[in-house]
Amino acid sequence: FFVIMPVLMEFIFIIVLVFVFLTSSIAFLFLLFCGLYFILVYRTAEGLTIRTDRAVRAATDLYAVVSDVMHQKRLIKTEGVAAFAGGLVEAAMGRFTKATLGAWSYRSKLGLRHAIMILAFTLSTISFGSCLLDAGVISAGDHVMLLLYAMATTRPLDTLGRSLRDTTRVAAALGALQDHLPAGPAARRRGDGFPPRCDIEICHVTFCHDGEAPVLNDFSMTIAQGEKVCITGASGQGKTTLLRLLRGAVRPQVGAVRLGGVDLDSIDEAVRAERIVHCLQGAPVLDLSAYENIALGRAVDPAEVAAMMSALGLDHGSNPLGPATRLGPEGSRISLGQKQRICLARAMLRPGDIFLYDEPTSALDDENAGRVAALLRDVHATKTVVVVTHDPGLFGHFDRVIGL
Repeated sequence: FFVIMPVLMEFIFIIVLVFVFLTSSIAFLFLLFCGLYFILVYRTAEGLTIRTDRAVRAATDLYAVVSDVMHQKRLIKTEGVAAFAGGLVEAAMGRFTKATLGAWSYRSKLGLRHAIMILAFTLSTISFGSCLLDAGVISAGDHVMLLLYAMATTRPLDTLGRSLRDTTRVAAALGALQDHLPAGPAARRRGDGFPPRCDIEICHVTFCHDGEAPVLNDFSMTIAQGEKVCITGASGQGKTTLLRLLRGAVRPQVGAVRLGGVDLDSIDEAVRAERIVHCLQGAPVLDLSAYENIALGRAVDPAEVAAMMSALGLDHGSNPLGPATRLGPEGSRISLGQKQRICLARAMLRPGDIFLYDEPTSALDDENAGRVAALLRDVHATKTVVVVTHDPGLFGHFDRVIGL
C-alpha cells in the first residue's frame, strides 16, 4: 500500500496536468498506458510484496538463530555440539537465501515488465506526438512537454522493490558468522585416549583466576569409579572451578587432574566432551523444542525423552511441557525451574562415564528437588557423579559429602 499508492497518486497528477495543458487524445494515451501498466506490473508487484515479506521473516529467523547460538556458546562448547549449532545457522541461512532469491526473481520480472512498458510507451508517445505535430494539432512546445511527461512517468516507479536493496549485503555478511562458532569435532571414536577405569585423582592442585588469590590451594581429592559425591561450601570457595577442572575446561597452575592414572590434559577435547558430561549452572537452553534442546543433534529415542521429562515432572503442572514444546529465546516461554529440568534431562540421557552437576536443584521446590536427587542416583547407578550444591536435602542421596 505505501509503495503503490504514491506511484498511483503521481500518475493521477500527471494525467491531470496533461488534461489541463495538452489534448484529450494524449491524455487518453496516458490513461491507456496506466491501465496496461498496472495490469501487467501490479500483479508482479503483489508477488514481490509477498516474497519480500517472506525474505524479511527469514532474515528475522536467521538473526534469532544466530543470536541464540552466540548467546549459548558456552553450552555448545561444553556439550561438544558445534556441528549441530552450525547446522542450525546453516539451515536458517539456507531459508534466508531461498527467500531472498525468490524476492529478487520477482523484482527482476517487475523490472523487465517495467522496462518493456516504458520503452513501448515512450516510442508510442514520440510517434503519436509526431503525428499530432505534423497534423498541426499540437505545437512543437507541446511535443516537448509530452516527452517530458512521458519521462516523468518513469520516476515514481523506481520506488518499487527498494526494500530489498540491502539484502545482498546482508547475505554476504552472514557468510562470516561460521568463523565465530567453535569448529565442529572430527569424527569421534568413542574411547580414544580415555582410560578403561575412571577413578578421579586431584593431586595438590592450586588454581587462581588471573593472578588473584587461589580459589583452590594445594587441594587433593580422590573419587572412585561409580562413586556419588556432593561438593558443598560457601560461595567463592572454588566449587564450580573444581567442576571445570574435572572437565578439563581450565588447567591448574600447580598440580594435576588424572582419570585412571591418565593426565586429563592428554585426553582429546572432543573425547572429554563425549565422556565427561557437565550440566552447567544457569540452565542454558536454545530457542528450539524441548526434544531438540535435550538431544542437541544426537540420536536420542523420543520415547526416552518423553519418559525422562515425565520422570522430572515436566509434563504436568500449570505449564506442562511436551517434547515438541518450543522454549523461546533463552527459554523465555518457560520457567527457570523448567529450564533447569530440561538441562538435567539432557545430561541424564547422555551416554557418558562421569557426570558433573552444578547446583542441579537451585531453581526447584522441595518436591522436584527430591525427585531429581532420586533420579540422579538411579539413572547413574554405575556411573561417577559429582554434584556441587548448597541443598542439604541432596546429601543423604550420595556416598560422600566434601566441604570446601
